[in-house]
Amino acid sequence: MVLRDIVYDVNPRIRRRLAGEAIEAGDAVYISGDEEVSRTTGPNCNGRAFDGIAMDSVTKGEWLGVATPPTEVYANASGPIEAGRFIVADAEGKVSQAKGGGADPLFIGYALRSASNNIVLMKLMPMVNATAVVND
Repeated sequence: MVLRDIVYDVNPRIRRRLAGEAIEAGDAVYISGDEEVSRTTGPNCNGRAFDGIAMDSVTKGEWLGVATPPTEVYANASGPIEAGRFIVADAEGKVSQAKGGGADPLFIGYALRSASNNIVLMKLMPMVNATAVVND
């Protein structure tokens, strides 16, 4: 399935950025040290913070929109995600359901609907340190 219209919100927060690699619409992304957009590589994004979901499919060097919190967007999922569950950044620009128990460093949002065909409707939220949530 290919995402065409990924933003669900009426008033999304969108930032224009330059792609540091090929990116697909719906990919979870972060801004690298050279201020270019890269796909997430796992929960900690190579030590960088998660920045949003790509709105465009582009090649390296092209401009794309990045939807940022608190926007509702469709994102590419690496597996099943249940509605209402916290979501974390995953490898290859995907998102996945948080495992819980302190295993996930940062929640990036929560699922508004269950993932279907590896696409999930999610609400991006400012990152929450999962360790603090689990231990409180």
